[in-house]
Amino acid sequence: MSYQENEAISIDDSGADTTCLGYGWIVMDMTERVCNVSGFGANMELKERPIVSAATAYDHPYDGNTYILQVNEGIWLGEDQKHSLLCPNQIRDHGYECDSIPRFKSKGKSIHGIKISEDLTLHYELKGKQSVLRTRKPTRAELRNCEIIELTSAEPWDVAQ
Repeated sequence: MSYQENEAISIDDSGADTTCLGYGWIVMDMTERVCNVSGFGANMELKERPIVSAATAYDHPYDGNTYILQVNEGIWLGEDQKHSLLCPNQIRDHGYECDSIPRFKSKGKSIHGIKISEDLTLHYELKGKQSVLRTRKPTRAELRNCEIIELTSAEPWDVAQ
């Protein structure tokens, strides 16, 4: 799988308790709230990261349409953060089926992606052993004209629920 220079990836990460956004996403709205972020390794702490609504463009490989994916209640890590992390439970909480099992590991029964409706699935790809969603920054025209899919709720996300 090769990537173009302007493409970004969002990794399906069941270890992330909130969706974390970086390169390839555009901040649409900032809340007045912030949070501290810590990773699983030493010295992986970011203080006072803003909670935002942000958008990215997904070019569907089969229907040819571009969809604007919006995450509400995401943590903005900044443009320098190369990869974003999708919190599957935050997406599921908003009513979508989210499945990171590669199809070849499930005998074709997995959707390996995010099922929006019976007619629309956002397809993951494998990058090594990670299930990723390939996206890119949307253009202004795409933000105005393409269908917007809200992956997460605009209600405050409570990771403890």
